Amino acid sequence: MARLVMMQQQQHHRLPSFSPLPSLSDFNGTKLQTQLQYRRKVSQPKEALHVTASNAKKTLKVSLTEQMSGESNKDGGAEFSFSSKTKDFAVPRRNAMALILSGCIFSQVSLQTPAFSVQSVALREYIDSFDGYSFKYPKNWIQVKGAGADIFFRDPYILDENLAVDLSSPSSSNYKSVEDLGPPEVAGKLVLRQYLTEFMSTRLGVKREGKVLSTSSRVADDGKLYYQVEVNIKSYASNNELAVMPKDRVVSMEWNRRYLTVLRVENNQLYALRLQTPENVFVEEESDLRRVMESFRVNKTQKQQGLSIMAKLVSVQRHPSVSLLPPSSLSDFNGTRLLHSHVQYKRRVSQPRGALQVSASSAKKILIMGGTRFIGIFLSRLLVKEGHQVTLFTRGKAPITQQLPGESDSDYTDFASKILHLKGDRKDFDFVKSSLSAEGFDVVYDINGREAEEIVPILDGLPKLEQYIYCSSAGVYLKSDQLPHFETDAVDPKSRHKGKLETESLLESRGVNWTSIRPVYIYGPLNYNPVEEWFFHRLKAGRPIPVPNSGIQITQLGHVKDLATAFVKVLCNEKASKEVFNISGEKYVTFDGLAKACAKAAGFPEPEIVHYNPKEFDFGKKKAFPFRDQHFFASIDKAKSVLGWKPEYDLVEGLADSYNLDFGRGTFRKEADFSTDDMILGKSLVLQS
Repeated sequence: MARLVMMQQQQHHRLPSFSPLPSLSDFNGTKLQTQLQYRRKVSQPKEALHVTASNAKKTLKVSLTEQMSGESNKDGGAEFSFSSKTKDFAVPRRNAMALILSGCIFSQVSLQTPAFSVQSVALREYIDSFDGYSFKYPKNWIQVKGAGADIFFRDPYILDENLAVDLSSPSSSNYKSVEDLGPPEVAGKLVLRQYLTEFMSTRLGVKREGKVLSTSSRVADDGKLYYQVEVNIKSYASNNELAVMPKDRVVSMEWNRRYLTVLRVENNQLYALRLQTPENVFVEEESDLRRVMESFRVNKTQKQQGLSIMAKLVSVQRHPSVSLLPPSSLSDFNGTRLLHSHVQYKRRVSQPRGALQVSASSAKKILIMGGTRFIGIFLSRLLVKEGHQVTLFTRGKAPITQQLPGESDSDYTDFASKILHLKGDRKDFDFVKSSLSAEGFDVVYDINGREAEEIVPILDGLPKLEQYIYCSSAGVYLKSDQLPHFETDAVDPKSRHKGKLETESLLESRGVNWTSIRPVYIYGPLNYNPVEEWFFHRLKAGRPIPVPNSGIQITQLGHVKDLATAFVKVLCNEKASKEVFNISGEKYVTFDGLAKACAKAAGFPEPEIVHYNPKEFDFGKKKAFPFRDQHFFASIDKAKSVLGWKPEYDLVEGLADSYNLDFGRGTFRKEADFSTDDMILGKSLVLQS
């Protein structure tokens, strides 16, 4: 553990020993500062050590305050007057706990010229024998799955500080030596150009500036030549990019980062160790980061022949990359990453002849915002089956995967082994932007977005995003007497789905490649909305089904699996670029017809239907019927003609699927509540009598 040592040449001023905190639970800024100051003041009133926690800078600030006057110098006999001084030094936040718990050793302290020494952080070695490289990294850094690179580590406190190793595909590189890149100066310019391309922003008023700070070559202790490149990149943004007058567009710096890159060519591949850190952190941790750079080693492997054989087994078509740095995205499905797991290799070998064939041109690195409740559960399975790398962004409150009713153990195990997770709150905009920027994704499926502001950090964090696919709602349409709703119909800016409408407008204004899906009512297994479940509860209990007004109101339902298929149909589809599609079932149905369809699908007798006038009741905040009391349905002709999509389920068949795989198994989201039914039925009986 790190120890702080204060050395002095004079021995007559000695600070007393400093005892550590009694409990880890005290490690919060206010309490920490109070206890430390209290102990110092009790034991040494004239010389106080103050420790304060700073969340913003991720450091602890330790101040040695000299409060002495009129002290005699025993050696010279003279008296000196000391004014109050404070000498500060910063300790990395990751070392703060070690610093405090280890205690402070004060020995031979000179109050005039104290010197501080902090031990370097401990490093841990990572060895990838399959791909043939190794490096050391700070032992408290965490590995992040699904980061896109071959391996990715991040500082858990400073999210902008991370490390990645990228590998090019053997077939995408003609390099035999790192010197084929040219001299280090030329390689440095190419590295800078690559970084600036990666950080290109579509936002108005954003400017990125970069410069090569240094380039060098070195022969490591393995006798091999490595290139080292250091660049600085600054990002500037206007606080009002839409302002007309230049004076109103004040530009300020967003971030300032140092990028350290080590390059080596081996095994017909370009290897790149990439370190990223804020400039202010680099100043503090330079020696440790350089130790990481210098630890990078690349070795010969014997896997080339085996890779080509294994690649044929999974029918992967690799396309060469022309960039200097290997792609940070797995969208290329380069061979080493795809076949990194021997378990995965064995599983693919044993697949039947009809197994999915994956080509690099179709494989994408996909982020699903949400994905653990309803739509995303079915969508993620389809995407994984098509060979895409899928990451779910959730708060982690629900299990990341769950076995579907009727899903075999082997199918579920295969799916669960491939799905990735990024834990966070999408309302934490800074975290969303920084984490997505570090991860890098080709496509985003936004399943749970509600407000336009929620997509801004996603777009800012993914400047090279290929497609943004948004789950909107047919509820954005303005109520009309002319139905069905078409995608070109007027919309209602005051509807309860106005946030989704504003999101569509923002996507259009940002100039990104987007597609919006507008479902009507969605049903199917695991539905968390009380759609079919509302009817099933009453059918099972043998109760009459209350339906508002005449019951001939026409509505429309679409099965969740058909919706998931439509989401896949728009992926990388040029015809879907900047388009809106209504998605639902093929046929429309009345409220009374829906009640009868649910009974038929679940095997119950045709129900008794009781009509009522909602205006005659005060249900409070309770909802007496799960559908809006109006005609509401939309045309799906555009999706059928443009996407070649067609619903697989008719209404009764889809309701049977939902019942058999969910409610019929005794599972449902909400307990039955018949309180509003009783109010309706009670009044109905009085009127009848």
